[in-house]
Formats: sequence, structure tokens, C-alpha cells
Amino acid sequence: MRVDWYTSGGRAELPSWRCPERDFSRDHAPWSSEASWTVDARELGASVTERGKLPPSSMADPEAYVREGVLVSRMPDGALLRFAGDGKPLRGLALTVRGTFWIGRLEPAAGGLWSLRDGLIAGRVSVDELLDSVRQLGVCEEGAGAAQYARLAQAIMAHAEMLASGESKPERGCDALSFGIAVEAAQVTPGTAQRPLPALLACCEPGAQCEARCGDGKVSEGERCDTALARGAQGACPDACPSANPCTPSMLEGTGCDAHCEPHPIDAARAGDGCCPPGATTGSDSDCSAKCGNGIDRRAFAPNDGCCPPGGTPKDDADCR
Repeated sequence: MRVDWYTSGGRAELPSWRCPERDFSRDHAPWSSEASWTVDARELGASVTERGKLPPSSMADPEAYVREGVLVSRMPDGALLRFAGDGKPLRGLALTVRGTFWIGRLEPAAGGLWSLRDGLIAGRVSVDELLDSVRQLGVCEEGAGAAQYARLAQAIMAHAEMLASGESKPERGCDALSFGIAVEAAQVTPGTAQRPLPALLACCEPGAQCEARCGDGKVSEGERCDTALARGAQGACPDACPSANPCTPSMLEGTGCDAHCEPHPIDAARAGDGCCPPGATTGSDSDCSAKCGNGIDRRAFAPNDGCCPPGGTPKDDADCR
């Protein structure tokens, strides 16, 4: 059987409660199968066209199986596990995992649905990718959280007990940690498609502007340029598209931080555009030069153009002597 995973940034509407709070687990249900949840559109194999149905995910296991009521499935290496979503002002934890299995007992639930009980997610995460997750939480090497980051980094590296590759090579230094997470799951019905969340800036401390946006002076994920950068600076948005080759003119496409120069090669003969495309001659395009050896007319026999192509004979071209 096939199992597809869909990464979520959390509920479409953030809950009103704030953590920490007394008796939190008793008074609040952090997860609700009736709530609307966002899905990372980058993992979808197609657009969401019908409520309640999601297209295949790029994060899938086509060789999963169920034996004696127990589901066993492996996530692709490099898959992203998200915990607690992207609630503000703090972020949830995002782990890039490897060699990770989902195991759990499938049980029928009310309304003809299914649930997963006694579940376990187990795998490994590399030290470097775990430290990236710490930065995404807003704990950075510099700034107010520098001391906390140093303590976390030291603890993470001290507890590394395996290789990120999964190999057994005692002579190599450990660069990954194993993990196991107990889990229970309830079946939900997907809602309508939601706009993807803005990209989060790396290592952004709580309370700062952590969402990438056009005009913030940085070229972030999903942007081709940024409008706040000065003209000529690396990453600045273009306002014109000069081209050194008349046969490959570029046109300005997109707006805002999506502005970019797109090449539009000329492949048809057209007088007055300054280009002599492949296969054209002075007879078909006035922009073609008749000068022999210019790399243009030499590709075709064109009598009386003043050029004899390489290997040409008087029988092939009247210009050949």
C-alpha cells in the first residue's frame, strides 16, 4: 500500500490561548480533527480541486504495509516533521529526518473513520540539521539567545550517538542523534486549499519580523529579487533587460520581488530586428551580412551573396571559384 504525508504549518486559524498557562492540558485541546489545517503546497503533486481530497504528496512510501492491524511505513530521507506549527510569537520545531519509520495500530473509530493508536515515530536527525532547527526556533548564535544557543549546541553534539548515513563505522565520529516519539492520530477530512505560509527567515529572534516579505532588503525563499535593494546591487530587482546578443533579447517579466529578465531567442527571419537567426541568409533577412566568414551565411549556399561556404564548389554556389 501507499502512504502519503502532508506537512502542515498548523491550524489555519491560530488558537486564542497562550502558553504557558495553568492547567493547560486539561482546559485546552491543542489539536482538533475538526479544525482547518494548512498544507505545504510545495509537497503537493497537483492542485487541490475538490474539498476532502488531496493529490499525491512528494513525501510518500509506496511500499508501506499493514500486518495484523499494524501499519509500518518509512518516510523518505530528508522529509520534514513539524511540531506545534508556526504559531506566533514563537515557532514550532521543524526536524529534517532520516531513516524514519511510522508504526502504529489501526483501529476503527466513530463514524466509519480510522484512528492510529500506540504509534511510534522513530528515526535519526543529523547534528547540523538539528542545529538548523534550533535556529529556526529563533535561538541564534548571536544576539540575545547566544548563550542559550551555545548550551543547546554543546548538549546536542555531546549526545550524538550514531552516523547520519545510518552506517555502522565505529572509526568515524558520530554526527547524528536517534529519536523516538509516541504518537496517536485521528482521521480528518481535508478542507479547501489554503495559501502557503510566507517563508520564515533563518535565525529570527522572537518578537522580530520573521516572515519574509517583499521589500525587506533580503532575497528570501520564493523571491527572485528584492525591491528595497539599490539598483545594481546583488539581488536588486531589474527595471530593464539589456542584451549583448540581438538574437537572444531578454524581456522584463513579473512584478515586485518576482521581477526578472526572461530570454526570448529569435528563431525566425525578420528584417530590422538586428538578428540573423540560424539558417537565414541575405535573401531572407536583411539583418544577415553577406561577408564571407562571418559564421552566418557560411551555413547555407546563397548564390551571389559574395560568400563561398567551406567545401563549396562552383556547382554548389556561383560565388565559389
